[in-house]
Amino acid sequence: DCTSLCQAGQAGKCTTITGDCGKFCAAAEVLAPEAGCSDQYNAYESCLGTPSTTCSNTCGAQQTALQNCGIAYCLQHTSDSNCVYVASHF
Repeated sequence: DCTSLCQAGQAGKCTTITGDCGKFCAAAEVLAPEAGCSDQYNAYESCLGTPSTTCSNTCGAQQTALQNCGIAYCLQHTSDSNCVYVASHF
């Protein structure tokens, strides 16, 4: 799940996500469908695989697609608390 992948990424120093993974993932999991980014979110999480493979998998294309989708939504919804929270933890 997102939280365990995030924690593994932080432990392996292969993510730019900072702070509490549980809170970050809770916001991201609400934001993805709200923004119409569920497909990109699922593709990125699937690419990362398991906590043991998170830092060895190359998921740049999936990450970029998810970020681009989320950014497009959040630029139009700047007061959305999930947008604010996710953006402040990179």
